[in-house]
Amino acid sequence: MYHMFKIGEYAISERTLVWTGDWLIQIYLNKAYLPPVARRMEIYVSMKVRGPAYIKDSTEENSISVDRIVLVAPDDEKSNTPRN
Repeated sequence: MYHMFKIGEYAISERTLVWTGDWLIQIYLNKAYLPPVARRMEIYVSMKVRGPAYIKDSTEENSISVDRIVLVAPDDEKSNTPRN
């Protein structure tokens, strides 16, 4: 089962990436960058973990899976975001 984790609030630039584990999963967020300024966004990752490294007494092999990343404008910026 996947669970949504908030990993923080960051300024998204053309080089921003989300990574999990030992750089095995890297997801660049450059398509969310809107020049000329980096916008602060809350970043959520939908992730599933398996194995004894993450779940006590698990007999499954250790693994991390990511099925989506969600970017949300912080509450103080939502009222200033133009709507189409």
